[in-house]
Amino acid sequence: MKNYGYSVRCYKPVDELAQPCKTDSTDTCEYGTLTDERDGQTYRTVKIGDQWWMAQNLNYAYPESDDGLDTLSYCYESIAKNCDVYGRLYTWSAAMDSAAVFSENGKGCGEGVVCTPVLPVRGVCPEGWRLPDTTDWNKLFTAIGGKVNAGRLLKTDTCWRYESFASGKNAYGFSVNSVRFGRKSDFDGNRGYADMWARFWTSRQYVFLASDWALYYTFKYNDTDVSLSRTAKAGGMSVRCVKD
Repeated sequence: MKNYGYSVRCYKPVDELAQPCKTDSTDTCEYGTLTDERDGQTYRTVKIGDQWWMAQNLNYAYPESDDGLDTLSYCYESIAKNCDVYGRLYTWSAAMDSAAVFSENGKGCGEGVVCTPVLPVRGVCPEGWRLPDTTDWNKLFTAIGGKVNAGRLLKTDTCWRYESFASGKNAYGFSVNSVRFGRKSDFDGNRGYADMWARFWTSRQYVFLASDWALYYTFKYNDTDVSLSRTAKAGGMSVRCVKD
């Protein structure tokens, strides 16, 4: 009824949405390259809105892999050549550079610890780039019209299970491919969940009653949306870096 009192929230619309730049026949996206001076690997990058993102998953391995999880990363299905296709899977501690190999901002963010990182966190990303937090991801989603359709617009049209209303269009050259996630031990004879999801770490924890969880985004084979969830820090997931 008009004489009832209700709260009001105001919304500021995006001045101008980033327009799709890639179709089956044309590609006008603004690409670049990033060479990681630590190991010489070169990655494709893409500009979406006013952000520069890696258009491939990170594939950097720490000089010393620590099975205590601080620097642990590994390949999908424990097959080395898969790292060249999908990038590496990182524990949250490794993604955050808990061992402080490259910066101090994520120091001490290991498994079983509720830490106090100083945002932004470079993490395992190359110099001049950072591990995105939820604000970075949300800025990307907002630039392309919202999270509800971001999955369909940012996924590739290959490497996913089934053709459906949620099939990827890769309309911005972001090129999300499906890759299984999990602990390193999960890949010993167990290769389920192929072609179904892609999961990316953020630099944010989920702190509730001192829980040891961190936040990540999931792209799904059967959904146009991208979901934000929480999980234990010991699992291995993909990393995309955003430019400082």
